[in-house]
Amino acid sequence: VLGKFGRDAYRTADYLLRHNMAACIASDAHGLQYRTNQLSNVYDHVCLHINPVYAHMVMFDNPYRICQNEVL
Repeated sequence: VLGKFGRDAYRTADYLLRHNMAACIASDAHGLQYRTNQLSNVYDHVCLHINPVYAHMVMFDNPYRICQNEVL
């Protein structure tokens, strides 16, 4: 989402978010130094550049629903 994995990944994520095609945003954290689960910058970016309501849905509401085995 922030472009750390190159231009193609950034453009793909941006397209999916701008077209409401993402159900959730999550981390593939692999450790404490690299690929961490610090998603506050991602949340801020999506709020600013896409839509704050959508940001909350894909980063809070939908992940919660998934954990509760609820329909999205």
